[in-house]
Amino acid sequence: MKQIQLAHLYNNGKFYGYGISVDGQLLSNQVAVTIETKPNQPAIMHVDFKLDSKAVSNLVDIELNNNSNHN
Repeated sequence: MKQIQLAHLYNNGKFYGYGISVDGQLLSNQVAVTIETKPNQPAIMHVDFKLDSKAVSNLVDIELNNNSNHN
Protein backbone atom coordinates (compact mmCIF):
# COMPACT_ATOMS: atom_id res chain seq x y z
CA MET A 1 0.00 0.00 0.00
CA LYS A 2 1.39 3.41 -0.94
CA GLN A 3 1.70 6.06 1.76
CA ILE A 4 0.50 9.63 1.25
CA GLN A 5 2.56 12.69 2.15
CA LEU A 6 1.54 16.24 2.89
CA ALA A 7 2.98 18.49 0.18
CA HIS A 8 3.69 22.21 0.40
CA LEU A 9 2.65 23.82 -2.90
CA TYR A 10 4.48 26.84 -4.28
CA ASN A 11 3.61 29.08 -7.23
CA ASN A 12 6.46 31.28 -8.51
CA GLY A 13 8.34 30.74 -5.25
CA LYS A 14 5.40 31.79 -3.03
CA PHE A 15 3.58 29.37 -0.75
CA TYR A 16 0.28 28.43 -2.42
CA GLY A 17 -1.23 25.82 -0.11
CA TYR A 18 -1.19 22.12 0.69
CA GLY A 19 -1.78 19.01 -1.34
CA ILE A 20 -1.44 15.25 -1.14
CA SER A 21 1.40 13.44 -2.87
CA VAL A 22 2.50 9.83 -3.29
CA ASP A 23 6.15 9.04 -4.02
CA GLY A 24 6.81 12.77 -4.51
CA GLN A 25 4.07 13.16 -7.15
CA LEU A 26 1.05 15.40 -6.53
CA LEU A 27 -2.24 13.51 -6.89
CA SER A 28 -4.34 14.86 -9.74
CA ASN A 29 -7.72 16.59 -9.58
CA GLN A 30 -7.34 17.99 -6.06
CA VAL A 31 -9.59 21.02 -5.70
CA ALA A 32 -9.61 21.69 -1.94
CA VAL A 33 -7.61 20.72 1.13
CA THR A 34 -8.50 21.57 4.72
CA ILE A 35 -6.58 20.57 7.82
CA GLU A 36 -8.54 20.14 11.05
CA THR A 37 -6.67 20.36 14.34
CA LYS A 38 -7.95 19.71 17.84
CA PRO A 39 -6.02 19.76 21.13
CA ASN A 40 -4.42 16.42 22.05
CA GLN A 41 -5.57 14.74 18.82
CA PRO A 42 -3.81 14.00 15.55
CA ALA A 43 -4.54 16.45 12.74
CA ILE A 44 -7.11 15.35 10.15
CA MET A 45 -6.89 16.34 6.50
CA HIS A 46 -9.95 16.56 4.25
CA VAL A 47 -9.21 16.50 0.52
CA ASP A 48 -11.78 17.08 -2.23
CA PHE A 49 -11.17 15.63 -5.68
CA LYS A 50 -12.89 16.49 -8.96
CA LEU A 51 -14.15 13.33 -10.66
CA ASP A 52 -13.74 13.80 -14.39
CA SER A 53 -14.71 11.38 -17.15
CA LYS A 54 -11.22 9.85 -17.25
CA ALA A 55 -11.32 9.01 -13.53
CA VAL A 56 -14.74 7.36 -13.62
CA SER A 57 -14.41 5.54 -16.96
CA ASN A 58 -11.20 3.70 -16.05
CA LEU A 59 -12.20 2.02 -12.78
CA VAL A 60 -9.84 -0.25 -10.85
CA ASP A 61 -10.96 -3.11 -8.62
CA ILE A 62 -9.01 -3.47 -5.37
CA GLU A 63 -9.70 -6.46 -3.11
CA LEU A 64 -9.34 -5.67 0.58
CA ASN A 65 -8.78 -8.75 2.70
CA ASN A 66 -8.29 -9.37 6.40
CA ASN A 67 -4.51 -9.13 6.00
CA SER A 68 -4.62 -5.64 4.48
CA ASN A 69 -3.30 -2.77 6.55
CA HIS A 70 -6.07 -0.21 5.96
CA ASN A 71 -8.03 2.14 8.22
